[in-house]
Amino acid sequence: MQRTKTPTFWPTVSVWPAEPRNLPPILASKLSVSGDVITVRGLGSLAETLKHFSSLPDDFCLREVGDTDPDDVAGFMGLYGLLVSPEDELRSLPAWDLPGPHLPGEEQPADYGALLPLATETEKTASLAICKVHFLILRSMAKIVVAAAEFDEQALLDAWPSEGFREPMDAWQAWHWWMAHANAALEAFPMYVSFDEGEESRTATTYEATILQLVQVRVGAMRILRCANDRCRRPFTRQRTDRRSYDGAEHGSGVKYCSRLCAKAQSERERRARRRSEASS
Repeated sequence: MQRTKTPTFWPTVSVWPAEPRNLPPILASKLSVSGDVITVRGLGSLAETLKHFSSLPDDFCLREVGDTDPDDVAGFMGLYGLLVSPEDELRSLPAWDLPGPHLPGEEQPADYGALLPLATETEKTASLAICKVHFLILRSMAKIVVAAAEFDEQALLDAWPSEGFREPMDAWQAWHWWMAHANAALEAFPMYVSFDEGEESRTATTYEATILQLVQVRVGAMRILRCANDRCRRPFTRQRTDRRSYDGAEHGSGVKYCSRLCAKAQSERERRARRRSEASS
């Protein structure tokens, strides 16, 4: 007699308010790295600082996060902004029931707070180890969203351990960790009144903004697709093109490739394959 298959836990993610906030502009600070310490360098005048605010690309939470080598977190932050706030490096992480990062030389996963001794107490510096943990969390959370979109239970269970965190007991715990990290990061987006949109105390980190985008993807109407380019296969929600920008849903449906470059490359491979087939027949 066949055993009853344990049902997979596929929760419906809901948010309040029903529409997640728009992504805030992100400040790409000038950084320097010395060992494990990242130092944030001044940008000069207010006018110069405002020039460094920019919006994250569409499906940044899937594309840039997935494409970047975790060992190049400093380079990632140099392009897209800080993953942590130097004033409080753990402000966007939950403090309970964590998957826990594996520290070098340690067999058991540690709490996030165990990374704090690696950081300095200077307001304009941050620990590279803490920044990397934030980045690995983003990768794990993105993998869970993709696994849910594709109803891939094994990928869901592998999402946390594949990035160096402990293995969840089941799909429910994997989602529980996802929810805890999402809620902790979303605390950076309260309702408030300010005279200056560039006010430093209200500047979200790239980590917080990326999780907000990840929540938007999970609860929104955009489908997660896989690039049809055999040598790419990356997840995406909207095809990128350099020819023009799309403000609506264009290039978010009815497309097979994540970019025009992938479409062109796949078309060229298929054309060469047809020629070889015709030549051999």
